[in-house]
Amino acid sequence: MSPSTEPTGSAADEATRELARLQRQIAQARAQLADLQRQVAQARADRDGDRQARLADANDPRRATSLVDKHARAMAAHERQHSVNKEASTQLAGDHARAMAAHERQHSESQQANMQLVDDHALAMAAHERQHSENKDASTQLVDSHELAMAAHERQHSENKDASTQLVDSHELAMAAHERQHSENKDANTQLVDGHELEMAAHERQHTQQQEANTQLILAALDARDLQVAAELAQRRQTDFLAVLAHELRNPLAPIRSAASLLGMSGSDETLLPRLREIIERQVTHMSRLVGDLLDVSRASTGKLRLEREVIEMGRIIDEAIDACRPAVLARGQRLDVTRPPTGLEVCGDPVRLAQVLGNLLDNASKYTPEGGSIGLAAVVVDQSLVITVSDTGIGITAEALSQVFEPFVQEPHATGFNSGGLGIGLTVVSELIQAHGGTVTASSAGSGQGSQFVVTLPLFDREHP
Repeated sequence: MSPSTEPTGSAADEATRELARLQRQIAQARAQLADLQRQVAQARADRDGDRQARLADANDPRRATSLVDKHARAMAAHERQHSVNKEASTQLAGDHARAMAAHERQHSESQQANMQLVDDHALAMAAHERQHSENKDASTQLVDSHELAMAAHERQHSENKDASTQLVDSHELAMAAHERQHSENKDANTQLVDGHELEMAAHERQHTQQQEANTQLILAALDARDLQVAAELAQRRQTDFLAVLAHELRNPLAPIRSAASLLGMSGSDETLLPRLREIIERQVTHMSRLVGDLLDVSRASTGKLRLEREVIEMGRIIDEAIDACRPAVLARGQRLDVTRPPTGLEVCGDPVRLAQVLGNLLDNASKYTPEGGSIGLAAVVVDQSLVITVSDTGIGITAEALSQVFEPFVQEPHATGFNSGGLGIGLTVVSELIQAHGGTVTASSAGSGQGSQFVVTLPLFDREHP
């Protein structure tokens, strides 16, 4: 819309709002008029009732006087209502006249705005025609310039074509001379390449022979060094193991010797005999366990480890292992948390060996956990496997020792510093026994002082496919 039509549009909007306001007032007046008409109808009905009452009581002078007064009041009310109706009608007529005047003003302003739009459109069309004529003249000049340029281009193209023809002829002569030179150079190069290939072949054969000899020397040196390192490591481990074994076997002998000396005394107290017998039995049991672990490692390495398999409920084996380790746990003030299903843990295995596995894991957890620490055993069924997890809040396992934790005779320094007992073959026995049962055992730890976790997985017994 052009700027000249904006005031007209504002006036039209104002007239429209004024017309809407008047229409609302007219609607209100019509509602009042309808209300008055209802009142008049009611008054007429009352008047008809009074008329009938007057006819019934025409012989009663007092009632006649009362009816006259009542009729006079009704007529006065009717006159007042008529006056109000007349004023409302006058008001409606005035509002209607003002609304019509506002409508006429709005119509006139809209007509003026339309005429202004028509004039603006005519001016725009005239400007468009002038622009079209100017563009047509410019296009004609552009076509003429293009034709002149094309003619010049054709002349230049003809000249370039002649020059290109001459250049091609010169190039063909030069290429012929180049071909002859290339053929001569190729023959010479072929002779050089043949001689060079013979020399390279001889050099390659000599280099290959030298490389094979060097490789054999290096492999021999590496094998010798690896064998020497392995022999030194094995010797060092054997020496350390013999020292630990001598120490572990000597430790129980001192209490046994002391108990034997007390037993040899003729005047020894009779009340000491049960205690001395308990000491001897405990130390002999410890020595028997050490020898048994050594025999298990030896049988596993030679393939002579035998299992007495039967279908067993692992809940009973777990309870037996917990009862066996509970005195040591209570003596250290540790907490033992056990979680397992009541039934449904059947496996096909050697009950003695499986109890030995759980006993070793629980014993290690208690031995390497400080007093007041926590030990956990959880058994769950995952698919067709039984998963038993033994965890503790103990000294943990370093990343360097974690990869060798199941190797025989390997003991971490900070573990032996915390508790120096054992030969370092308990976890080896655990690994060998679990593998013999067709299961797996893994170890994990967040590091030194972060506790450790051992997870044993055994296949459940399938009664449908035993």
